[in-house]
Amino acid sequence: MRATYQLNQEKLDYNYRVLVERDAENANTIKQQKKKLTRMTDVMSALKAKYAREEKRYKGENQDLTEEYKRITEQFKDLQNKFQHFEVADTKRYRDMWQMNEEIVTDLMRKVLQADKIIHEQQLGLNWFPPSEQIFQLDADGTGAGGAAMQSAGGEGEAGLVSRGQMDNENIKRMLELLCNEAGFLVESKIRTLLDSLPPEEQSLLKIDSILKVLGVEGALDVEKLLSFFLADADNHELIHPNDAIKAIKAFVEEHQAEGQGGDGIKLAKRSAKELGHEGTRREEREFWQRMSNVISDKTYRVWNALDRAMQKYHQLLTNRGTLIGEVGDLQQQNDELKALLNQYLSSKINEDLHVPPTQVIKLDGLSTFRR
Repeated sequence: MRATYQLNQEKLDYNYRVLVERDAENANTIKQQKKKLTRMTDVMSALKAKYAREEKRYKGENQDLTEEYKRITEQFKDLQNKFQHFEVADTKRYRDMWQMNEEIVTDLMRKVLQADKIIHEQQLGLNWFPPSEQIFQLDADGTGAGGAAMQSAGGEGEAGLVSRGQMDNENIKRMLELLCNEAGFLVESKIRTLLDSLPPEEQSLLKIDSILKVLGVEGALDVEKLLSFFLADADNHELIHPNDAIKAIKAFVEEHQAEGQGGDGIKLAKRSAKELGHEGTRREEREFWQRMSNVISDKTYRVWNALDRAMQKYHQLLTNRGTLIGEVGDLQQQNDELKALLNQYLSSKINEDLHVPPTQVIKLDGLSTFRR
């Protein structure tokens, strides 16, 4: 019994020492964990403060960038409207000036042809054949082919980009609202991050821009084409049910992609419409000046030069003849003066006192000739 008691006491002492050591280890571990917890708490506080600062900074930057984006967008729209306005005004002014100068040059060419007719019929005694009247004919609106091309290009350019200010059609507005509500999944992720800080109207505009961009809608013609897929009844202008919007979008995308694969030339022609208009204007100018330069042919011009040389010689001959006529007139005047002086001498009274008067020696006839 005593041995059992001694054994249990030793076991309890051993367990007590183990528990004391374990308690010391646990206290040390708790102390270390408290230090680590304090350090982690400090780190977390610093990270929270940094996160708050960064969030505030990025929100401020996001707000600034959003306002800058809106400002630049408005400036771009204003600049685009100004550009289209001045382009149309400059084109009209250019065509007016061109028409005025064309009429002036045409009048001058008609005067040149009238002079050529007088030269042929009066100076050369030849038959004169007028050129074709087509070289003077203008288009009905006073513009040539180039002007018409520029006008069509200008019209295409004005109707090219999708401008929400021009979407006055109620069906298009309703279709865009339907797209905005049913096709929100097409909005880019970058745009979604900007929507929360914008007013509802701006959110709708950004959504519509993003959706139309994803669908490949680039112009007014594409908008009208997209509208045709959303019309359930074209006569009554009724749109499809919102549940069918995805099917309409899918059908439009399939047909649009099919046309895009085979219509690269058409797109290129649309994009280069203005360039073609300017090229047509330059071609019209070249053709006009080519017509005006060919009104008088090279053969006629050589005849004019030969006639000019002959007329200069004739003018020189007439000038010499006029000089000689003047000299003859001077000699005639001197002869008349000498005749009058001679008659004065012959009729003088002093001749009566002479033994042999001159009248008995010479006889002056009416033509101022002497006879012995």
